[in-house]
Amino acid sequence: MIEEYQLLFLIYVTVSNFISVIAALLLWAAFVFFGIVSRRYEQIFKTPTNWQLLMGAPTGILVFAVIQAYAYATAGTMTDMQSWLGHFLVIVSSVACLYGAFKFRILITHLREGIP
Repeated sequence: MIEEYQLLFLIYVTVSNFISVIAALLLWAAFVFFGIVSRRYEQIFKTPTNWQLLMGAPTGILVFAVIQAYAYATAGTMTDMQSWLGHFLVIVSSVACLYGAFKFRILITHLREGIP
């Protein structure tokens, strides 16, 4: 019985925490890469692109994954404070990423159509 519990703990807690942190790192890296591309556009076309927002905004997603992994590894569940803080950071990061991507899309559309 104990061995079965340890196996289930390994599968449902440890592995899922590891996958969650890896997914957050990949998402963060994708936005950083997007920010690097945006910065390059700013350098070439001498037009502000908000690349700092695209590189910094997804940090909340990464922090949430770390909070979640720590909570599940130590206590088995997130406390109310951890949950509120983590989800608030995800929402703020998501809105900031969406805003940065939307502004960059508008810029690219204007550049493509020749609108100053």
